[in-house]
Amino acid sequence: MVEAQGSCERMGGYMRELKREHLENDFRAMGFGMELAATMDMVEK
Repeated sequence: MVEAQGSCERMGGYMRELKREHLENDFRAMGFGMELAATMDMVEK
């Protein structure tokens, strides 16, 4: 039980590090996705 909890906490810490690292990239990718969607809308109309 304690062992599993410790591994969960380690995983949580790892995920937090991963998120902090990739947050900017995610926002940039999201912005690119929105631009792409807007461009597609213009092409369709």
